[in-house]
Amino acid sequence: MVQERAVEPKNASEADEVEALRSIFDLARESKNIHFGVSWELHQEFFHGTQKSPAPGGDLAEGINFEDVPSPLERGMFFSLPLDEYASREVKKAFIELICQFGEKPEEFPRRGIGGYELNEYELGSLKSLGRFARACKVVPDAQWFDLFHLWTAERAGYQYFLTRDKKFVNLMTQTCRVKFDALPVTPIGLWNLLSSG
Repeated sequence: MVQERAVEPKNASEADEVEALRSIFDLARESKNIHFGVSWELHQEFFHGTQKSPAPGGDLAEGINFEDVPSPLERGMFFSLPLDEYASREVKKAFIELICQFGEKPEEFPRRGIGGYELNEYELGSLKSLGRFARACKVVPDAQWFDLFHLWTAERAGYQYFLTRDKKFVNLMTQTCRVKFDALPVTPIGLWNLLSSG
């Protein structure tokens, strides 16, 4: 999952990340073996400006197909709010707190939400890893909970990597947090190194 809108690099390290991202997208255009996805939740973050984008002065991802990736559990099952409120950090935090209450007993997770919404098979499958997600939330600062939710989203969708420019989150999840996910969080430089060495 990758950010979309334009931003100018702030320093040499950020410029290196942007160049690595450009190389990844160039490689993806040449190969059919590299796939990208983006969730509705990430689209909302782009729209409301809470995510920074990788593309300086233009869309580096032009010509790249992004698959729509479902969230492990849909927030809309529990919240019916105006879009600006729905996208707020407070509502996101409340959602994570709500689902983590069922981490120890996912079998008690409500199967029905507002408006008669019922969990689909994909979401029911997500309950199997809800406990692990909840354990990770206990050791990750709450400011990073939604990054963790995006990582869980990538894992549930079967992605090998979760591409982010947030080096602190990558370090937290790869060096500090003992709760592991099947999707590896990587920066553009980290992913480029993995792709170009293999």
